[in-house]
Amino acid sequence: MKLLKLILFIQLIQLIIMAGGYSKFQDANDECREIVKKIQGQVESKLNNTFSTFQAKSFSSQIVAGKNWKINVDIGGKEIQITVFEDLPCNSKDLELTDVTLQ
Repeated sequence: MKLLKLILFIQLIQLIIMAGGYSKFQDANDECREIVKKIQGQVESKLNNTFSTFQAKSFSSQIVAGKNWKINVDIGGKEIQITVFEDLPCNSKDLELTDVTLQ
């Protein structure tokens, strides 16, 4: 139990140190692609549309009490930017779509 508390404390300190603005955009990585795969249904529901192409291209992230993601997504000839909040693992690590904009 003491080890778990120590690990959680260290993670909290790391989050505090890393908190701030969004990072520079970079090419999509595996973690980003996994988030896009999981959030596609929420995006389609919000836009009342389905997409045969839904592919992460690039992303920027921000550490908060969790993580904010801005992800540029190819939807087949057009690009949208989605903003997703990823909750902390100790809370649930759920994903919440917070914004969608056409690029």
